[in-house]
Amino acid sequence: MDDDTIEYFFDSIDSFYAELDEVLHRSYSNEEDVKRITTQYVRFLTRYQQEFLKSAVEFAQVAYKLIDSKLCLDYSTVVLGHLLNGHALVSQDMSELLVAYSLLLYAGKDEPRWMNYILLEAIQKRKNRLFCKIMTEIRLGFYTSYKMLSVSFALCYEMCKLAKVEESDLEVLDTDMINHFLNLVEETRGDSDESFNYDVIRLIMVLNEQYMMSGLGLNLVLDVLSKRMGISDTFSANLIFMLNRSNDTCVQMLILKLLYGIFTTPTLYEYFYTNDLYVLVDITLRELCDLGDTKEAQTLRDAYLRVLEPLLENTQLRLRPYKKEETHKTLLSLLNPGMQRKVNSTTKRIVKRIIENWWEKLCGFQKSVYYNDNVNSPNLSHDSRLSSCTSSVGPSTPDAVDELSAVVAREKMAKITEIKKENVTPGKSKVKKTSLLSQGLIGLSWTVLFFFLGSYLITESWTWGYRGKWTNVNTYIPRQQRVFTETELLQYDGTDATKPIYLAIDGDVYDVSQGRGWYGQGGSYHHFAGKDAARAYVTGCFEDHLTHDIRGLTSDQLKGIDHWKKFYDKSHKYHKIGRVLHDPIPDDTPIPKPCKTAVDQKP
Repeated sequence: MDDDTIEYFFDSIDSFYAELDEVLHRSYSNEEDVKRITTQYVRFLTRYQQEFLKSAVEFAQVAYKLIDSKLCLDYSTVVLGHLLNGHALVSQDMSELLVAYSLLLYAGKDEPRWMNYILLEAIQKRKNRLFCKIMTEIRLGFYTSYKMLSVSFALCYEMCKLAKVEESDLEVLDTDMINHFLNLVEETRGDSDESFNYDVIRLIMVLNEQYMMSGLGLNLVLDVLSKRMGISDTFSANLIFMLNRSNDTCVQMLILKLLYGIFTTPTLYEYFYTNDLYVLVDITLRELCDLGDTKEAQTLRDAYLRVLEPLLENTQLRLRPYKKEETHKTLLSLLNPGMQRKVNSTTKRIVKRIIENWWEKLCGFQKSVYYNDNVNSPNLSHDSRLSSCTSSVGPSTPDAVDELSAVVAREKMAKITEIKKENVTPGKSKVKKTSLLSQGLIGLSWTVLFFFLGSYLITESWTWGYRGKWTNVNTYIPRQQRVFTETELLQYDGTDATKPIYLAIDGDVYDVSQGRGWYGQGGSYHHFAGKDAARAYVTGCFEDHLTHDIRGLTSDQLKGIDHWKKFYDKSHKYHKIGRVLHDPIPDDTPIPKPCKTAVDQKP
């Protein structure tokens, strides 16, 4: 009997899931059976989605039921192929398409090779049939709900980030569609669930990359943005916000590619507000210093540098520079990373070009003396401006370095001669044997001496350029962890210059007094001082979310809070000093709503 003719009554979500399990456990012996069961599953979900599939989480649960079933494990390509060819590409029913697109999306995100298979099946005669169908349906206004748009955008994003879209497929797009996407970003700026807003932005970013890779000679994304100066504020602000918060390298690269396109297009030089550019400089300096030595990190670092160059030279920052000295110091540190690490040739080339074109020509400073063009590994000057750890009496020229080395060598030889004289027995030429322990201590002492001396001469620091938790003297000072009330913590909000500055994240209190310029009165992050504002760290709502109430946050947002706690825990300047006690949140207290000005204020 056809399931569509059976009337089901479910008294709970559990009974609905039990019926889904029964569908997936039906017997099968060939591909036709698998296709039949897959269709029954899709129709069952389509029929009851209004009752039991109201959120993305619920769609994900039923998708993973199918993905983890024995049916899919035995016939994964048959299931995926039938979802695509038997439903997604042929159906015109929006409810059925929502189910089919969702199942394909979660299957592809769960296993990248499955998304590759979906792509291969969708492409026929070099035409991505699924991409073109979705874009055509959007252009015709076929989708009437944000839920349907969100799944469609996410599915197109996953396909586009894996493979190049043919020029003929890109012709499905036009300026009206790009404008429609950007309008959706502005219209949903105040939504409590920001996921749809970010789905649209990710699609716009990946379309920009597709235009960059195509041979069409045009980029509709940049063309449309040029005509929307001043009316796409949410899009520009959220780009910076996503770059600041994202841990996804792919998303970061897509954002940087779009930023590069904006900063190298004359009509878009001043697309961002000046304050947004300041935040972008802060993000860039942080990432240039924090990224590791992996190939992925090196690629990302070079991308940041490529964006930094036009950012400094073409935007408002060419007339109103921001953090010139810090930017210059960071660039120089990339030329000489320390610990005998090799400087990547691409990194060196970009950094030198920025220094020459921005620091020397645009800012008007004399040719930098901090690197020598005649050597393969540039030597940084021991100028005290370059590092807070640099001694004011350190050698400043190559001659001084040679002289210091000679002095150390002479002193060492004199000491050895003196030791030999002291160990010669009067009247005898035999030297007393030194114990193995003494020899070991002497050798260790010289090793330690030359280790730190070499570190200072090469990296201008005693720790080979490392600046983190273990170079923070407070790490080694035993302190009793203090317990604060909220009222006590508020006394250390930076308004009193005679008191330290404390802030809290999810109950942990940190001393951030060394960042008084940031957290003190008038500083960019003063609103975090003297309180536990864990929620605002990940929502960007600095008016309404300066609270420790983290109810209702997504798993990614909770990970974001952990990220910030790790940042303060591992900091060279800041350290944990205790805990703050919060009163229990009453059960009838509503979850904080997203503030309308969040986008304007996101750091």
